Amino acid sequence: MLNLNEFLAYGEEGYNLVPVWKNIKKTQISPISIYESLANKSYSYLFELSEKHEDKYRATYSIVGLPCHQRIEIKDYSIKVFDENNAPTYITDIPPLEALRQILASYRVPKIDQLPNYAGGLFGYFGFETTRLIEPKLQANTRKKTLIDLPDILQIVSQELIVVDHRNDLIYVIVHAKPTESQNFTDANLRINQIISELEKIPHQQQANFSHSTTTDRTTWFKDMGS
Repeated sequence: MLNLNEFLAYGEEGYNLVPVWKNIKKTQISPISIYESLANKSYSYLFELSEKHEDKYRATYSIVGLPCHQRIEIKDYSIKVFDENNAPTYITDIPPLEALRQILASYRVPKIDQLPNYAGGLFGYFGFETTRLIEPKLQANTRKKTLIDLPDILQIVSQELIVVDHRNDLIYVIVHAKPTESQNFTDANLRINQIISELEKIPHQQQANFSHSTTTDRTTWFKDMGS
């Protein structure tokens, strides 16, 4: 855990966003239950990470990103940056990928060893049409028609998240805050306690045996799903 002095010290070092967190013991609540209870809205996510051990894949982290309006949407050369109130700002004078690089660079967040490798930041996708922004020869091609109207690139700024650490049986509750004043640290901890309180209300479930390991690789899984 981070104390107030450490939090403010990061601000003095030039960081403008700092993760504040608490750990709780992992219980028999599934990541899906966490997502359904605390997220399950637009601009949220459940992301699973695993590692191969001998002939099995074992779950390492389940990451639940809580809803967040701050995001970047790019379609062709149109760039929209939404703030926490869902109000858009349009960027027109910078190439899209360069704009994305500059936005990412504007978030100066310390790497803290006690936290998982992913503890917040940009999360989203780069769609197929992104290739038109990278390869000049493709820019003259007509866009492919789709049944749904989605941005070519969507990245949300994930600042509140829950990380289930399956290896160490811990749950990290992480909230980012600006290290400019002590009240921000207090508010972040209040929000963390609120999230923990919501976690404690989720009914415990018996985990299925296959939730932490599987012998099915990605190719076989997709083949089975398509059959």
